[in-house]
Amino acid sequence: MEVEDLRLFTEVVVHGGISEAARHNHMPQQTLSRHIISLERELGGSLFERSTPIVLTPIGKVVLRRAYEIVSSAEGMKAEISRVASVTNGTVRVRRYETDSFFHLLSRVVEALQQSCANIKLEFVAKNDTDPDLVRSGAIDIGFVRQIAGAREGAAACPGAVDGEMVAVPLRSNSFPLVFGVPEGHPLLRIPTPTLSDVAAFPIAIPSFASRGAIPEAVSSLFERKGLPFRVEMVYAQTMLEYYAAADCSSVCLFNERYSVASLASQRKKYVAVSVADDTYTVSSSAIYRADNQNPALVVLLGELVAADKVLFEESVC
Repeated sequence: MEVEDLRLFTEVVVHGGISEAARHNHMPQQTLSRHIISLERELGGSLFERSTPIVLTPIGKVVLRRAYEIVSSAEGMKAEISRVASVTNGTVRVRRYETDSFFHLLSRVVEALQQSCANIKLEFVAKNDTDPDLVRSGAIDIGFVRQIAGAREGAAACPGAVDGEMVAVPLRSNSFPLVFGVPEGHPLLRIPTPTLSDVAAFPIAIPSFASRGAIPEAVSSLFERKGLPFRVEMVYAQTMLEYYAAADCSSVCLFNERYSVASLASQRKKYVAVSVADDTYTVSSSAIYRADNQNPALVVLLGELVAADKVLFEESVC
């Protein structure tokens, strides 16, 4: 079924007849009639009673209602495609992460953008503020946030709207269970089923390059909600492996999902995952952007981001 046939059908109704509709659409009456006849053949019934003025048949009334919806949707899609296609060059600003837990996802997005027709680029902004603050101020176009929720708390970790200004897009490939890590021989391993309170008895090692990152802030918020102390041991390092190697033997590390437990064997320590038993805590990730951001390149990037996230999530499930 051609959208143009439906559009011309609505024109005939609006203008009260084929001849007047043909004149307003700058086409021969015979051409417009062929569109209507083609539509009637495809639908298997007449749309009009052949009378003057025209009278819709029962089929025509149903088609008219649906035709307005389809034509309006098609025109909106064309307008959006035209707006995106008009972007021959565009830039989307993202905060630079010294260690980027979204590295794999963003790499997929960059690769997809390079292969597409749109010449959209990512510009990494070196700022230490949190992503929500940077997005609100307009310093970056898109940011990433993480929140931790317990399975029995019932609240959604990443709502559709962060607030009245911003919108959040959930990222399933970057959502994962919260797991702590300790070196072999750590006192926490002597507890058969450690709880979050048991973890809170030790300082939490935080890498210096991610001290203002989403995960430390989310974990701090979780401890605060539970009324537990959150003692930080800052580890000065340039990479995740340096962080795991330099952390004190008595502290508890925050795991990064890019590293599996099996691969966390540094030159100094072999780490063991510790899952708390009193609840199941999930780290939920979202991309956030201002609802009033008019950057057309952002539309293109969001589409690639959602597509890449879907592929990565399906790969992780398989």
